[in-house]
Amino acid sequence: MNGHAAATPHGHCEVWWAGPELARAAHLALLDATELDRRERLRDPDDRARFTVAAALLRLVVSRHTGDDPAAVTVDRTCDDCGRMHGKPRVPGSGLGVSISHSGGRVAVACGRGVEVGIDVEELSRQPDPAALVDHVLTDLEAAHLNAINGTDPSHALLTYWTRKEAVLKTTGDGLRVPMTSVAVSPPLHWPRLEAHASRPELIGRLQMWPLHPGPGYVAAIGVLPTPAPVADSGLSHVVQEADGAVLLDDFQAIRTSPA
Repeated sequence: MNGHAAATPHGHCEVWWAGPELARAAHLALLDATELDRRERLRDPDDRARFTVAAALLRLVVSRHTGDDPAAVTVDRTCDDCGRMHGKPRVPGSGLGVSISHSGGRVAVACGRGVEVGIDVEELSRQPDPAALVDHVLTDLEAAHLNAINGTDPSHALLTYWTRKEAVLKTTGDGLRVPMTSVAVSPPLHWPRLEAHASRPELIGRLQMWPLHPGPGYVAAIGVLPTPAPVADSGLSHVVQEADGAVLLDDFQAIRTSPA
């Protein structure tokens, strides 16, 4: 499954969507030893399927851009703080920024050249009461805006805030080590935008965001940050495109199971 690399313009980003039902035994060949161990420690079969699809699809997407055999793609998840394998995924030497997210029946892999990316998807039906989350997610101004929104489901609005903030924190690699209340984003009915970041004010205007289309019952967003920072007059623009990851997963499964 190696070959020619896909032409990838600088700043071009892709989001590949899939579902846990696409997991096949053949995909396990793409997981490394650490991932296989982590997968075996997941008790819920659905969790194992989501994990398998995300790890396999990530390598298949990277393979499209590098031309490398997907089984040879190295994914480094080393945490910058503790050294354990639960940090932001990186693909050393590829020039690609990557991110993964999964919730319920949706698995997402984001990939971009010359940028860092962060993606988050959340299933609406599995979320707790918004009142239990507001103090942990929203700034005072955002909470006031949430209370003033008319005609919008509070759970949907809160998760829109959540996915936008998580996308920001996954783009930077900070994750939930940074309180969500220290980050402010645009309101749910507006185009996603980073408006304030207490510890990273230099990101305002540099980190761009897009809404995504994960399907009914889900909310998703992506953040994109150029690396290194472009000069002010570079005119660099980013494009985010969404695609069906089933194509890559099914093609690999067919190759692995076809008779010699």
